[in-house]
Amino acid sequence: MQTRRQFLGTSAASLSLAGAQGLNLSRSAPGQGSRGNGGRPRLIYNNDGDDSYSPLATTPEGFLARRMKTLPDTHVDSIYYCGFVTQPHWETTYPMGSAIDPIQVTVDFARKHGLECVFSVRMNDIHDAFIAGRLNRFKRQNPGFLLASFPDSDSFQPILRWNRKEGGHPLAPTRQAFGVRSSEWFSWSALDYAHPQVRQRYLQTIEEACRRYDLDGVELDWCRHPFFFKPGTERQHVPLLTDFVRTVRRRLRDISRQKGKPIQLAMRVADTPQLSLDNGVDAASWIEEGLVDLLVAGAGYVPFTTPVETWIDLGHRAGIPVYPCLSGSTRAFQDIRAARAAAQRFWTAGADGLYWFNLFVMSGIRGGRGTPEVHDPHQQQIAEETGEAAVLSRLDKLYTVDRTQEAGYIAHICSPAPLPVTFSTALGSQKKRISIPVGDDLKESPAAGSRPEAELRIGWSTPIPPDQAAYELNGVRLPAGEGVRRPEAGGTAWIAWKLPPGRVHQGTNQLTVRVHPNCPAGLTLEEVHLGLKFEV
Repeated sequence: MQTRRQFLGTSAASLSLAGAQGLNLSRSAPGQGSRGNGGRPRLIYNNDGDDSYSPLATTPEGFLARRMKTLPDTHVDSIYYCGFVTQPHWETTYPMGSAIDPIQVTVDFARKHGLECVFSVRMNDIHDAFIAGRLNRFKRQNPGFLLASFPDSDSFQPILRWNRKEGGHPLAPTRQAFGVRSSEWFSWSALDYAHPQVRQRYLQTIEEACRRYDLDGVELDWCRHPFFFKPGTERQHVPLLTDFVRTVRRRLRDISRQKGKPIQLAMRVADTPQLSLDNGVDAASWIEEGLVDLLVAGAGYVPFTTPVETWIDLGHRAGIPVYPCLSGSTRAFQDIRAARAAAQRFWTAGADGLYWFNLFVMSGIRGGRGTPEVHDPHQQQIAEETGEAAVLSRLDKLYTVDRTQEAGYIAHICSPAPLPVTFSTALGSQKKRISIPVGDDLKESPAAGSRPEAELRIGWSTPIPPDQAAYELNGVRLPAGEGVRRPEAGGTAWIAWKLPPGRVHQGTNQLTVRVHPNCPAGLTLEEVHLGLKFEV
């Protein structure tokens, strides 16, 4: 099978013909407060902008009702509205008609309710790689700027026919070879920032957005989607992106002076500085150089694993606020307790606020494709509860060890998830250690002055006899338990322990699992949950 580097170095024509043969507890969260009280935003709400295309958004009222109408009644103090997906919003049309600009409607709504409004730019959106009709004029006219190699106009014609919905996708064999969630299937349509014309297009978009709207800031979203140079050239092109960010910084300062108001520059970056740098994005240097006003840390897909403390340290040394990202696409958050737990973990790590990405997709995950994206009670709870650590401290939580997420196009900027873990004991017993981070201070619970009830649950791929494995939590042996499938758990076999007071502590808790020889073939630890239940 080809690597991504080999794939992107192959022409589209040949592809179509050949078939693509631990928490640091010395930190404390700063005092929170709504923007209206002079503090920083508690929660930032990222709206990806496709609500403007909804057939229900024929009026400003219908548009706002899709996602943003209820935000003023929550902890959300700032809206980051994406006005550049595959192209700027002003280069297309909407159900509201050409006379009504959805970004302007969003700005007016934010002003009315005392919210920040920031223009978010996806630095290389690739939805046009697989959705026909999305390929914008710039890409259609400049196929040589794409990461995939199109040596001449003839080789690009099959893509153009597919984009016009006149035929099947010419790279369908690539999808079959690499998988629907693989980066190879998505990344071919990303723009290559090695070309100065590409960097100029994004700069012009930022300048035009600031000219058109009364913005509080601009966000450069380097997580959506993280392909900026041909594979293997990312590190050598780091200076190009750094120079580009310097140029954006200068232009925003010029525009701020012209408008007589500050326009902040925010960045959303990979889970760690090293993952960011390996992708060509030297965000750590940008912070040290003073090019960033606000940092959004991480892609948000593995919230219990991402070491946000590193970004928080870097940001706070430079005097800039850091907002860890949580993604509504994370299936664990279908349980509101897990969303609370991830938020509390970040507040304890010293976050200045939290950034919710794709919060509006949660109803669709529960109800399936086509379910209306509305602020249902589950999403409303998250927006109402996660913006203040004091509120969270009184609520039940579920600390969930992250599972490998499926979005292959973003996996290379995410921290590796600890689960699932498959045991192989043909040559003897095997031991694994799993870290469970806990953000709650369990010594002094605000809930009725008592410690919460704690329950540890682990899920196996198949039932496992009590004598097949041994378990310890923080060095203390747990009694043997037999895996039992529960009706609501599908194929997962669960073992659960009620934990006595003092067994769980704030910070990193260590679960040790030792499986004895000759375990069932393919035995896999699928889930680890630590639940905290506070008295009412």
